[in-house]
This record gives sequence, C-alpha cells and structure tokens, in this order.
Amino acid sequence: AKELFTTSLGFTTDIIHKEMYIFADRKGRQLALRPEGTASVVRLVCQNKLIKESYPLKLYYWANMFRYERPQQGRYREFWQLGVELINAEGIIADYQALKLTADIFRGLGIKGFGFKLNYLGNNETKERYKKKLKDFIKKTVPNLCADCQRRNETNPLRILDCSLCKNKYQYPSYKDAWSEKDNNYINELNGILDKFNLPYQYDYHLVRGLDYYTGLIFEIDLGTEKAILGGGRYDNLYQEIGGVDVPALGFAIGIERLAEYLEEKKILKTEQAVDIFFLAMTTEAYPDILF
Repeated sequence: AKELFTTSLGFTTDIIHKEMYIFADRKGRQLALRPEGTASVVRLVCQNKLIKESYPLKLYYWANMFRYERPQQGRYREFWQLGVELINAEGIIADYQALKLTADIFRGLGIKGFGFKLNYLGNNETKERYKKKLKDFIKKTVPNLCADCQRRNETNPLRILDCSLCKNKYQYPSYKDAWSEKDNNYINELNGILDKFNLPYQYDYHLVRGLDYYTGLIFEIDLGTEKAILGGGRYDNLYQEIGGVDVPALGFAIGIERLAEYLEEKKILKTEQAVDIFFLAMTTEAYPDILF
C-alpha cells in the first residue's frame, strides 16, 4: 500500500514526491510499486512476529524495485537490489558488523581501493539542532535555491543536502557542529574500531542519504562513481512508526546494475563473448541432430 512508504520514507523525500509509481486498484485503494526494500522488511517482521527478545535477527533480500526516473547509465526505472538488515541489534559493535560485511562483499568481488563515506545523523534532538543551523544559514545568506529546495526549506531542510543542483553551490553548515557529547563519544569509539581493523573511511558532514527514516550512523561506499553503488545506515525509529514496537535496526542495499557495470568497466567481472545458439526442434525426429 502507498501508506507503507509515505509513512516510512517521508512525505518530503524525492522518492515519494517525484519517483514512486502510485495507482488505484478497482476498489480505489492507493497502491505503490516498491521503491526500496527496508519498509517491506519491517512490515514482514512485524506481521509475522519474527523478533525474539535479546536475539538479533539477520535477513537479506534480492528483489526488484521501481522508481520513476529518467533512464540513463546506472539508473533504471526497474532495478534490482541486494539488501541486508540487522534487526534488534544496537550499539557500535552492530554498526561495525554491517560495515565489515560490506567490506567483505566488496573484497570478495575483487574490488580494491574502496572506502566508506560516513556521517552520523544522531537522534531527533541532534537532527533538530542541525536543521536549525541549516535554516539559520539559509535565512542569513539567502542563497539562490532551486524551486524544489525552496519547498524543502519549508518542509524538511535536510533534503536540501540531497539536491544535485544546490548541494555544491554553498558551504552549508557541517553536521559535526550539531553533535552532542554523546554523539562525539560514539564517533570516537567507532573510529577506533575501524582503525584497528583497517577499514578505510572518511566523513562527509553533509551526507544525509535520501530517506527520512535514518538515525545515527549512515554510510555509502565511495568508488569515485557519480552515483553510490551501496548505501545504508541505522533506522531505530522505523519499527515504531510501522509496527508500534521499539526495535533498533540497521541495514544496507547494493544496486546490482550499478555494481555489475562497475565490475565490467574495471574488467573485474569476466563475461563470455561467445554467441549462444538456441535450437528449437519442431519434430521428435530432429532431436538426434541437435543433441551434441
């Protein structure tokens, strides 16, 4: 149903505002083609009561998604994602596990030179502090924002940092300046673990990802490509919003088409150039001639 995604992803996100396929069925109910996988996983877990107290739940999916975008290289209206969700797990160790699994996947594919692009959105109080800093900056500098960002400034200023037209025009406030002492302690501890196990990373203090449900750590894989191949983060409030239960969780998704194109471009993914030939036998007498 449409409400599953509008509730979880946020009414002001581009996915809801511009990209989601919405239509009515014969009874007039508003339906939507799935634009991403996490909200559907949350509903599945809640409806089937899969959460057991004090036990983490680990799920993955391989599924097609749909977004109304202008088709171009690495961007399709129907595309596939591999998603991983770590549910009922909180804290730095759980966050590290997600990052470590991501690194293992990319190293297993033979990809070298990748790094994590990180930011920390924090809880609602941290988010509100940053939104105020951003609104104060815009009010003071009166930047020439596009029409969409003028609307975003009124509804959800964080989404301005998603805009490809406006995000590089100005030096917006750093998200780091909104962190509390607790946020800084978390970051310092996480950095120590990442350094200990040699996971490459850097912080992008303007990274917010395009979905409203993110809290705490968010991340992307940096391969020098225009569009991120992988992205994810923590979403500790989403189970409460959809299922009415307090369950911490985090996850990530890999864009399969973008990943395959990168592997082919870098000649990591070897593809057969031979032509496949298909024989269609019209009579049973022809079978002996094509069985070789």
